[in-house]
Amino acid sequence: MEQRPAGSNPRWLWWVAGLMMANGTYGLTVMGVLIGPLKDLWRLGPVAEALLASAAIAGTVVGSLAAGLLSDRYGRRGVMVVSAAVMLMATAASAVFLTYPALASSRFVLGMGLGADFAVMLPYVGELAPRLSRGGLMVLVMWIGDLGQLLAYASGLTVHSVGDIRLVLGAGGLFLLPTLALRWRLPESPLWARRRPDNVRQISRQLARPYRPALVRAAVPWFLHQITGQGLGVFLPLLMVALGSGGGDLASVETKGVALVAAWFTIRLIDRWGRRPLQIWGFGLRAGALALLGLGALVTRSPAAYWSLSLVALALAAGAFGPDKTTVVLAAESLGTGVRTTGQGVCEAVGRLGGALGVFLVGILLANHQLALGLLLMASAAGAGAWVTGRWTPETAGQGLPEAPPGTRPPAARAQSACR
Repeated sequence: MEQRPAGSNPRWLWWVAGLMMANGTYGLTVMGVLIGPLKDLWRLGPVAEALLASAAIAGTVVGSLAAGLLSDRYGRRGVMVVSAAVMLMATAASAVFLTYPALASSRFVLGMGLGADFAVMLPYVGELAPRLSRGGLMVLVMWIGDLGQLLAYASGLTVHSVGDIRLVLGAGGLFLLPTLALRWRLPESPLWARRRPDNVRQISRQLARPYRPALVRAAVPWFLHQITGQGLGVFLPLLMVALGSGGGDLASVETKGVALVAAWFTIRLIDRWGRRPLQIWGFGLRAGALALLGLGALVTRSPAAYWSLSLVALALAAGAFGPDKTTVVLAAESLGTGVRTTGQGVCEAVGRLGGALGVFLVGILLANHQLALGLLLMASAAGAGAWVTGRWTPETAGQGLPEAPPGTRPPAARAQSACR
């Protein structure tokens, strides 16, 4: 195991990577603030509404699988440049061709680009970061990316017409244009260059055998987290209205602000306390908050607004403090260099399938006025995540990134052995 020394990469790399993540979080979240106006505009039924809301998430499954494999075979930098170009074209198409089929199609393509970024970006950052501060830098990148989600919620306050919908959809291009230019300046990962796989079969063979247990341990908590993460993220404005918290978009901005504060503490603590404790606490607190919300909605049709707002803020903060960040970090740190982004892509795809399931089920339940069942469903998934983490998840804080499969030696060690 080998890690690049501290100070070997300039700070602008982490901020550029964070801005690139903001592309994805804005694009993925913006449909949550537009689904209400679009539902009224096109008179969407529950199934059509849920399909539109989950189209981008479905695209991330395809994009993460394809990009992860291509990144391990041909390099990180090129895949990130192509993904930005794909997202830019899809963003423009979604704003120009505002019909249901066109928007659903462009959202799916946008999701492919987002999935590519999510699969490659964090492993890339981990390969460039110093070992002892790697977790904090990876969370910093995701924290900057969360600002895109906050901006998406804030944009909902401006939507009053079809023209506003086009503007909000197209605003993602404001992130994409500068980052597309900046991606050309990113260096290639030196760890990948040293451990570059010879062919796709080699990647598949390593994932299927020596890395399969690590892949399962990383993917299952990610799946369980995304049921609640995307269920809350996409429908947060509608959820706040259903819970009686007034303006959904304004309440969403307020609760997301609390989550950003919680994530800032994660930056400071993840390398000190470790990934595993934060993930258990985050899952557990989110399960408790959502269970209380669900039981409250079951007992009374009109829960107190301040009580609902506080519990939703706690649920979001708990995720930001733990599994929203740690599931991604643990996956990137558990797999060898030659299969890292492929494995991350598989975990991302499994997680997004959980997210699509959460969005679809919560969307159907909200549309049919079954708020309590939707909240209790997400609480159950978070509780299962806490149990699985405590049972299966190993700690990776302070350890070097694995480069070679278990039982093999890196090239330098083999070369020294041959010389003897």
